[in-house]
This record gives sequence, structure tokens and C-alpha cells, in this order.
Amino acid sequence: MSLESVFAALAGVLILQERLSSLQSLRALLILAGVTLLEASPLLLEARARRSRPRTL
Repeated sequence: MSLESVFAALAGVLILQERLSSLQSLRALLILAGVTLLEASPLLLEARARRSRPRTL
């Protein structure tokens, strides 16, 4: 997944004073959430695996 489209839309809003429709804003949020979940999932799975391991003395 790529955040290029989200950053392009954000640059258009900030630099060119463009307006995003509510549907476009929702799509950008969904892309951002998807990328965040994909990037965080290995860390979350590793932490979960560490917690489920039996402790050794």
C-alpha cells in the first residue's frame, strides 16, 4: 500500500486551497488506517507471542 495519494490530496488542500468531499476524506482515512494496521501488525504479533510464551527460571 502507498500513502502517495493521501499526501497528494493533503498537499492540494494545504498548498492549492482545494476542498475534499466527505467521500474523498473518508477514502483517505481508510487508506491511512490500512497502512497503519499493516505496518503495526508485525509488532503487535510479536508482542502477543512474547506474552504467550511460558516463563523460564
